Amino acid sequence: MDAKLSAGPPRAFVKRWLFRLAVVAALLAVAELSSALVYRVIAGRPFSRSHVEREQRRLEPLAGFEGPTPLFHADIHPYLGFSYQPDWRGAMLPGEAPISEWGFTDRANRSPVRKRGPGKVVIAILGGSVASVFAGAGTEALARELQQSSRYSGKEVEFVSLAVGGFRQPQQVLALDYALAMGAEYDVVINIDGLNEIAWYRQDNGVNNVYHLYPQGWHHIVSKMPDMNHRREVGKIAYLSERRSSWAALFHRRPLRWSVTAGLVWKLRDRQMAADITNTEVALRGRRRDDLPYRARGPHNPFHNDKEMMATLVANWERCSLMLEKTCRAHGIRYYHVLQPNQYVPGSKPMGAEEKKAALWDQLPGKPLIEEGYPLLRAGGRRLAKQGVRFRDLSLAFAKHKEPFYFDNCCHFNRSGNEVLARAVARAILETREPPRAPEKTTSLKPTEAGR
Repeated sequence: MDAKLSAGPPRAFVKRWLFRLAVVAALLAVAELSSALVYRVIAGRPFSRSHVEREQRRLEPLAGFEGPTPLFHADIHPYLGFSYQPDWRGAMLPGEAPISEWGFTDRANRSPVRKRGPGKVVIAILGGSVASVFAGAGTEALARELQQSSRYSGKEVEFVSLAVGGFRQPQQVLALDYALAMGAEYDVVINIDGLNEIAWYRQDNGVNNVYHLYPQGWHHIVSKMPDMNHRREVGKIAYLSERRSSWAALFHRRPLRWSVTAGLVWKLRDRQMAADITNTEVALRGRRRDDLPYRARGPHNPFHNDKEMMATLVANWERCSLMLEKTCRAHGIRYYHVLQPNQYVPGSKPMGAEEKKAALWDQLPGKPLIEEGYPLLRAGGRRLAKQGVRFRDLSLAFAKHKEPFYFDNCCHFNRSGNEVLARAVARAILETREPPRAPEKTTSLKPTEAGR
């Protein structure tokens, strides 16, 4: 009797706690199911742990703006305006190689000075951040495509990146000249550009009356004493980027990484922080400063309205491409000019709901200029082709691809997109005639002649 009485309370205690645990488990299951439904609505796709982990891993602190101008990981360069900062230890854009000692990108930290040789083809890549990502994520596919042709079969294809995020003409011209001045020898030069030349000038350099040929964001880079609002907003961007990274890292840990509800909480807050960063970037780019010194603004611009501005920007782009063609021809280099794809070009790519949320922003300041400018760039490209430039309009290279390529609302695309672009670039190269290599003349001056 005593044994039965003593055994009764523990069984009741266990039953009560089992019931409580069952209630908690049921509530958690309901919460997870509800979160899965809400996540699907806001993300446009079912919850996937692997997909969320990829997004969270990508959100390391990015170097500077997520837009076209790399302010935090750029440094002034005596010939290029700016280059990447070799001391930067943060993340680059997905697919982009690490920064080399020379201010470009290269996984092996090699110099851009490469030499021609038997059995190999040296290809240099020019352009802005899209070209820099392509140099890291698309050149392997480009080499495969080229090596399938009789022209490149059996040859080693070696790539050199002379591209830097934010570059716009004439920085591509200057990058090639700089490399050649150091003694580089290239067989092929591929210039992937067009967007930076037209999309970002008005709301950044333009509102501050900075000369149209000066590098993007030049007044930010060279102004020694930026105003307090400028410093506050730059600091806010850095702070929010770090918070966004830490938030992603928190939810990437166990056990939160396994929970749909945790994934939903992360997603909602991440979206809010991303919007805060974007709005701050827009405010920073759009602020007008009337106290800029000459070194930051240069001479007065030659245009008075948007139509004149756009015509001038496209003419600069066209003229610089022709300069590259002439420089390459003089050095026996085959030059190919590619107009890059962009998501804001009408009809350029079909998109699902998920890609649209990542890639499209109706309030993007450069969107109207992209829509207006690309037809002008295409017309300029046709004029270049008539003058002997191997120009190829690849703005519609993604027009038949429904799979997601773009990962931000500026211009950048993933490895799959870069591989599609690589195949299009390979066709552009293989479908055009190769000119004979021009003889390279070298002049050896006597000491007395060199000193005159």
